[in-house]
Amino acid sequence: MLLELGRRVRCTDQTVGELADVVVDPVQRRLTHLVVKPHYGQGQARLVPIELAEPADDGRTISLRCRAAEVRDQPAVEELAYLRIDQAAVSHPDWDVGVPRVLALPY
Repeated sequence: MLLELGRRVRCTDQTVGELADVVVDPVQRRLTHLVVKPHYGQGQARLVPIELAEPADDGRTISLRCRAAEVRDQPAVEELAYLRIDQAAVSHPDWDVGVPRVLALPY
């Protein structure tokens, strides 16, 4: 199956978004998850196990063997936190990437 970024991702009941990225286990050198981003930026991107994916009949869509509600139940790729100016962001043991973006608002 060809995994091109931007390809439509469809569940058994509806289209859920597009392929935004993939996750590769560097030790096993194997694809583990798809990052599925909802269309038009509505909602957060989700980590979907690669085992749920299969090629669609049209060759342009990635099909998932699950319902759209199950995709929305998958872990979010991006977390948001609202912190006071005197608070520091806490690193998460399950994530390798730190704080990629900080937005400061008036006090």
